[in-house]
Amino acid sequence: MREDECQWLNLPKDLLKAVFYFLPPPFLFSVVSVCKLWNTVAWESQCHLTFRFCNKSLVNDTVLKYLGRKCWKIHSLDISYCHLVTEDGLAHLIQRCAVLEKLKLASLMISREGLEKIFSGPLELSSTQDQTDGYNQDVTTNSDNNSSMFSRIRSSTINLLQLKMLSLPVLARLDTKPQTATQTLKDNHPKMQSPRVHRQLVELNLTCCRSIDDSALNVISTACPSLQTIYLGGCPFTSPSGISMLLTQCKNIRDLFIPGHVIADEGLELILEACPLLETLSLCRVSGLTQRGFNMIGDKCRALLKLYLTATGVTNDSLKHLADQLSSSLEVLELAACSSINMEGVSYLLSSLTKLKRIDLAHCTVGNIFKSVAVLDTVEVLDLSNAFVANLNGIRDCTSLKVVYFIGSRLSAKDIEQSGYTGLSILR
Repeated sequence: MREDECQWLNLPKDLLKAVFYFLPPPFLFSVVSVCKLWNTVAWESQCHLTFRFCNKSLVNDTVLKYLGRKCWKIHSLDISYCHLVTEDGLAHLIQRCAVLEKLKLASLMISREGLEKIFSGPLELSSTQDQTDGYNQDVTTNSDNNSSMFSRIRSSTINLLQLKMLSLPVLARLDTKPQTATQTLKDNHPKMQSPRVHRQLVELNLTCCRSIDDSALNVISTACPSLQTIYLGGCPFTSPSGISMLLTQCKNIRDLFIPGHVIADEGLELILEACPLLETLSLCRVSGLTQRGFNMIGDKCRALLKLYLTATGVTNDSLKHLADQLSSSLEVLELAACSSINMEGVSYLLSSLTKLKRIDLAHCTVGNIFKSVAVLDTVEVLDLSNAFVANLNGIRDCTSLKVVYFIGSRLSAKDIEQSGYTGLSILR
């Protein structure tokens, strides 16, 4: 048995990296507590960690502070709906995540002062003793030491009971492979490079953070100039002028999500003029827009790829104008629960958009949408959930269709089978 145990100490570091790379976080934390060698190799292997807490009711400042000492290589962090977390705990963790790129803080009570503390504070570092967590003993091949090492594997707790109860999943790494070159933890330590963590942020989700106002957006625009995606749904104290200021300062923003806001045509014009290169725009459940406002989307954003207009007052005339202006760019369109449109506007839209891949017409009256093959020549995903569909005549000729949602419709599996459609159909 001891001879087998000895073999673990002789494994090449590259092989250990390859093994540790695929460990889920709870097991990773156990591995780093075994010895100095495994602690160093394990963190070298975790180049692109993504943390999403499953059991959010157990996440508090203590958990975040522990992660801040150990996981400064986190690239994506989701703390949404973790209501026990305070601004101090967030600042402690985020100021240590030197390569953080995506941050989700949905439904947290964060004020302007809190954002200043998180993004503008100095990069704090724990002591060398905290970083190594006491595992500075030399690794030897002595059989007694080997026995104690494997004893620690079985009995190690290192204050991880909370983390293991969180049920952290095996988290998606960005498209990378385990590093092969030998690279020490010291070489990559944020204390050596002193990066500004917020300079790396490209995505920020503040959905339902009801304390966010225009002054908070000003803090974000100053501290996060590299932002590419921003979620501001459910932030009632942000105005079109504040959003426009954010887009003006953060010139790289391409994806803007502002569902649920009350925006007049003039306010939308301010926003669109500040960022004419938008690729994704979500105006779901936005009220206050007229036909002029919807027409403005096509006039101002010619590079738009994804447009979400669920539960808005868009009309057939607006759809025709959007189709003319975005005919060669738009790929995804959501029109669910738009009561002012019918098959006249939808048909014109579908026949004009040459690159459309997905369209959502849930809760709409579409009649016989499959009557013309040309109308659905490029669409791959079609959502007709709870929509009124007269019949399926012609669906067998829509060869590009891969998935159709019929959830809540009056159609049965027998109706779909008799229509000759061979793609995936989802009824419930």
